[in-house]
Amino acid sequence: MLTIEEFPELKAVFDKLMSEKESIESYSRPLRDRYNELQALVDPWQIEMKSLSIKIKEIEHPRLGEICNRLSVIARSLGGKSTSQGL
Repeated sequence: MLTIEEFPELKAVFDKLMSEKESIESYSRPLRDRYNELQALVDPWQIEMKSLSIKIKEIEHPRLGEICNRLSVIARSLGGKSTSQGL
């Protein structure tokens, strides 16, 4: 089996890239750590939001979509006003 020591030029490139990688990671580590802290705070909210989104869709769809489409047709036929502008 070949080893990297048998290819000094390749080892030099490997070592240089590893050093650069470690440098970049050490520079970004405080930001990544803070990101992870915030993510841990946000995750429970995202889980609840997803659950609420599913429940909302179960209540609203498909009938609410059908109603909105029909309201749009009526609004356009009455001069193009949106339902939010009132008829």
